[in-house]
Amino acid sequence: MTDYRILYLFKNNPKIVQRFLNQFLLFQIYSPEIIRQAFRRWPEVPEFIRQSTPEDAEDLIESSFMFSEDELKSKINRYYIENAVWVLKNYQNCAVPLTKDPIVKQTQRKLTSKQGDKALKILQKAKEKKQWTDKMAKLAVACSHKFLFDPKYYRQFNITAGLANAMAIPHLDEKANPTGDYRFPAIQLTKGCTNNCSHCCERAEPHLSHMPWPIFTALYDSFNKHYRHYKQEKTDAYFCQFFDDSDMLSYHDPIMGVDSGDVCHWIDARKGYNQILTRGVTDKKSEIALAKATLSNCPISVSFVDTPKENMPHNINQLNKTLDILQRYPPQKKVPIITHLHLASGPSVDDKIFRGFHVEKSPIWALGKGKEFPHHETQHHQDENYEVPFVIRPSGNLDAQKVRNGEIVNETIKCIYHPQKYKKGFFTRIFGR
Repeated sequence: MTDYRILYLFKNNPKIVQRFLNQFLLFQIYSPEIIRQAFRRWPEVPEFIRQSTPEDAEDLIESSFMFSEDELKSKINRYYIENAVWVLKNYQNCAVPLTKDPIVKQTQRKLTSKQGDKALKILQKAKEKKQWTDKMAKLAVACSHKFLFDPKYYRQFNITAGLANAMAIPHLDEKANPTGDYRFPAIQLTKGCTNNCSHCCERAEPHLSHMPWPIFTALYDSFNKHYRHYKQEKTDAYFCQFFDDSDMLSYHDPIMGVDSGDVCHWIDARKGYNQILTRGVTDKKSEIALAKATLSNCPISVSFVDTPKENMPHNINQLNKTLDILQRYPPQKKVPIITHLHLASGPSVDDKIFRGFHVEKSPIWALGKGKEFPHHETQHHQDENYEVPFVIRPSGNLDAQKVRNGEIVNETIKCIYHPQKYKKGFFTRIFGR
């Protein structure tokens, strides 16, 4: 996959556009050359890319034959400028976390910076005066494009080396000796889960809320500038967990139009790590997100839960829909893994349902909902042997997690939107880390 930052530089080059049209459309990078080639080749563009193309951009593709080169460029510029005004206004006074669920508590947060506020005024003026210039369009892309936006237009966070180190939990071996590796904090893109898995360690509730995309990217960059230097030698627990009590395919920021497939490509461009851990597709949005993810370098792991408490026909149907996508769009880099979770007495289904994909069988832990199964059917560990990360929630709350009596318990330390200095040893004294 070609880096979207490089593609943007060559958006007017006919030969480059011809070779990488699908990538231009996937990353929603537009120019007169891209729009015209998309018009001619639209039927051959993969379905998930066509379905993820914004409606206004698709309308422009369909009507492009009616416009001269200058007219088409003006309309593309207008598309970017109007979108930027809408994006900046929504983040300027944003209900956090992002959700449609009335049960989830939201707080109004200002997510734009002073530069973002200034850019919004400039772009609003350009919109009012219908100044659809290249200069204004370039500013619009820098403010609102989900891949190409400049972080300076949004709120930033100062994560010091000391704070990052305090939130990295040393990984212990079977004898409780430090291995030199770490369990890094989780930046939770989505809180809540609708899968209702019978073994759920987190006892997740079906009330979904999401972290605003510019906040995730700011946190990721702030932590990763430290964690990318941490060498993991005995485990593969890189800084790559962006879920907790949730399914990665559920993530959606409707303001910038970001899904978990986009997350994979954004992190890829930074040569970072990410992982898609999912129960499987649930709707059209999740199908598109999974298809996008197959074009990235991120590993995909599908969990198949096999217990007497599960609706097995539903699980098999969900698995089939998920595998249909993985076979239609085979991942380019890493082979997907299916984790078959079952009780100690063994699975109830034949491996044939997994269609030859790599399967790893895994017993269910006596943790959370898993404790509700008979004692002899689950795998048992001491509370202190579970490594649970610090979690930054979509609301902005920073939670410390521990396992007590086989249940994951959370304690909120602070909210990232409320600056607070930590004294040396704060995490150790308060949470025993």
